[in-house]
Amino acid sequence: MIPKHYYEQLINRLETKFMLLSIPFKIFLHPILTLSEAVAGTYLVKTGELQESITFIIAGSAEQQGPLKYFQKKKKPDYSVNWFWGKDDLVFCAPGFFSRQAAKHNVILREDSIVLQLQYEEFKILKAGYPEAEILIELVRDHYQELMANRQEDLRHLTHEELYENFKAEHKDILYNCSIYKLADYLGMSYRSFTRIHNKK
Repeated sequence: MIPKHYYEQLINRLETKFMLLSIPFKIFLHPILTLSEAVAGTYLVKTGELQESITFIIAGSAEQQGPLKYFQKKKKPDYSVNWFWGKDDLVFCAPGFFSRQAAKHNVILREDSIVLQLQYEEFKILKAGYPEAEILIELVRDHYQELMANRQEDLRHLTHEELYENFKAEHKDILYNCSIYKLADYLGMSYRSFTRIHNKK
């Protein structure tokens, strides 16, 4: 069984961000979770495959990869980052774990991380026995889809400086240990624009 403090970290996140959970639900959930200490570069989801587990990040971070959207001159990475997850995030992909559709993008751990995982077969049992699981699914799905939609709106309407400050507020740890090329591409700006803003802060 996973350590109590890791389990409490997950429950605190679910209950403060999404909904209060019944005691029977929490009792059933604890022993079916698994704990992993995974190294940087570990795939959580691979393009074209089903997501077989949902992941909660205790410590560390992950990224969803996609094609480059902006040409970043020399030494550019061979992919862009469509999304970042950090501590206390559920790694949610659309389509993915809940819909049982093949993933459209790779998701990998950016750094050595500690994660909790729930396998799909265990999740089916949880969902069948506890109706609140369906409500939780919809709340999680709505939350991350709203965040992703908001990001597209921000890219269209905010200045580069505003985009930078918003990212810094949400992912300060990632800001200082990620390739500048990836960050500039993620924020929809050139390498030169990003470094100009970054160096002033």
